[in-house]
Amino acid sequence: AYSGGFDDSAAARVRLFAGPAGPIAEVHSAAAEVGQGIHTILTQIARTELSVEQVVLHPADTHVGSAGSSSASRQTVMSGGAVQLACAAVRDELFERVRRRREAAAKGTLRGELALEDGQILASGEPVGAMEEFLETPIEQTRVYHHRRTQPLDARGQGDIHVMFAFAAQRAVVEVDEELGLVRVVQIAAAQDVGRAIHPQNVYGQIEGGTAQGLGLALMEEIQLKDGLIRNASF
Repeated sequence: AYSGGFDDSAAARVRLFAGPAGPIAEVHSAAAEVGQGIHTILTQIARTELSVEQVVLHPADTHVGSAGSSSASRQTVMSGGAVQLACAAVRDELFERVRRRREAAAKGTLRGELALEDGQILASGEPVGAMEEFLETPIEQTRVYHHRRTQPLDARGQGDIHVMFAFAAQRAVVEVDEELGLVRVVQIAAAQDVGRAIHPQNVYGQIEGGTAQGLGLALMEEIQLKDGLIRNASF
């Protein structure tokens, strides 16, 4: 994240309502999609947290609040965290409706934990009713996610400056023709400790994309300067 004591955050709004074919969840966020797959992640989180099949992600909009920059996996943690919090708040309000209606109908207090599964509300594993039965009016919640606090570096250059670290190892097998100056990369092996992968295919894509960036930087890109001017015709 932004580190060094900065209070990084991201906001999201989730709206749950009854549709013609079952409950629908709408997600509002300012998170920018730049190819890293955040749109897939946000809908995946909403679908998992609310157990609904129909999830609508609205175009990125800062009216809901800031999402910060799209950089590496930051949006998965920050905006994903905001969507998860908003979904939890929507779920809590839905469960409160269920309890109030149950008591108003003189059916007694629901026993056990309430849960959502395939558009149904369960109490201790037993069906209570379909979600849309309790969505006569939509439920909407907005939440802001903050990661744990970090600290600036102290005078010795030490401190808990980052939220987390990414650990990676690479091995390159390279053939070099010393006379002609030609280089051929035979193989690159990449290993990364990614923690919990919310969407494994996206993680593979980031590892492969980062490897390709490093390969290009090492073999194909060089900025040549003379008297403060760039001499390259291209990279």
